[in-house]
Amino acid sequence: GDFGDIPNSSNFCVDGMVYPDRRPHSSLVEYKQVLRPCRLVSFDCETGRLKLRNMRTFTDLSDIDLYVNVRRNGKVIAEQRICSLKIAPGSVRTYSLDRTMFENLSGICTLDLSFVSSVSHPWSEVGYEVGKEQIILESHAESAVCEHNRKPLGCSDDGRTVTVTDGENSYAVDRLSGLVASIKMSGRELLCSTIGLNVWRAPTDNDMYVRRDWQWHMMHVAHTSCRSFGITEKSENKIVVEATLILGGDGKLPIANVKQKYVFEAGKGLRLVCHADVREGLPPLPRFGWQFRVVKDAEYLSYFGMGPYESYPDKRQASSLGFYESTVTDHFEHYIRPQENMAHADCRFMRVCDVSGNGIIVTGDNFSFNCSHFTPEQLTNTAHDFELKPLEETVVNIDYRHAGIGSNSCGPTLNEKCALRDRVIDFEVGIRPTRIGDNDPFDELNR
Repeated sequence: GDFGDIPNSSNFCVDGMVYPDRRPHSSLVEYKQVLRPCRLVSFDCETGRLKLRNMRTFTDLSDIDLYVNVRRNGKVIAEQRICSLKIAPGSVRTYSLDRTMFENLSGICTLDLSFVSSVSHPWSEVGYEVGKEQIILESHAESAVCEHNRKPLGCSDDGRTVTVTDGENSYAVDRLSGLVASIKMSGRELLCSTIGLNVWRAPTDNDMYVRRDWQWHMMHVAHTSCRSFGITEKSENKIVVEATLILGGDGKLPIANVKQKYVFEAGKGLRLVCHADVREGLPPLPRFGWQFRVVKDAEYLSYFGMGPYESYPDKRQASSLGFYESTVTDHFEHYIRPQENMAHADCRFMRVCDVSGNGIIVTGDNFSFNCSHFTPEQLTNTAHDFELKPLEETVVNIDYRHAGIGSNSCGPTLNEKCALRDRVIDFEVGIRPTRIGDNDPFDELNR
């Protein structure tokens, strides 16, 4: 249906006693946010004036307190509380916030409003959040404070692989495939696959009809072939490798012609730059981006983007922009029937690391990502959640965009605003090895 299958209940154990997992279904959290009793009408940052509307028909909001937080890079830097929102049913009221909270902001700043129940109800206790709002605040860019490694880049070409060395890190691009095949930190390999282009996602219940068109055009088995490859720029501080790729399935016209560029800069790692011309006549794409696998033990996930729940163009009201941490294992929605889940839009960075803090960080401007111990192909071809067998490695998808989830299993086709019909796609992200504690991931955004 519109909100997907109810996920399998998992259990947790305390002192030998097994208890059912009572975490709410992410789609029910989404539904709760849609039905929130109070909504933001407007906000003026200069005056601090906040206008709210009571969505109730018969009762006021005196049972709800408002918690106001200003966050910088995900951390609270200022807060205020307004007790008992006495807003009449269906009415609007203006509140004045402390204006000093919005002075001299820098970094990525947000104004977060949390509507919290101040009394107990049959369905909730005191302190239960009944809804939330978020505003992205205008702020000044920060300068990176980390010291960049400015040692000259090294480059070798053995006829099959172009290897670029940047300090303790090295990157290898395969000539035959035109794809990045290796990323090493201090000689330790971090990848166990190439970084390949991908347009396929495991169909959701609501994709039950459009998946026929996707599969007709072989999107579920699309792969790339390399038509040209070469080093186009080479100096001590910058090396550029370019490849021309054809993306498509066997026996069908190409899905896209792609110009892939790998830009290496001393101390800054690798930038993946993609220009794709998508063929006319195709249905909206499921997604467009890169997919790769990180070696086993890369279990710890952190990111700055829309979270903690899954967010797609038409399913994101329960999520807010912020900094989140999880494990790759927990970062997965166990639907009874496996399907696409837990993508996060508007990300600035995502990082997967092992227990020692070594791993990979991806940075960019509003990309989407998800990661799990399952490939899209596994989720597509497995009928039931209990039949899934997790991989030891971590599968990462970095996307330009996702198509919306829609409601076409029992409702209209996907709204055009949420469809991925772009015929020209320009997309880039940075990727490099990382060691937690050596630098602030927000500094990576300014490299």
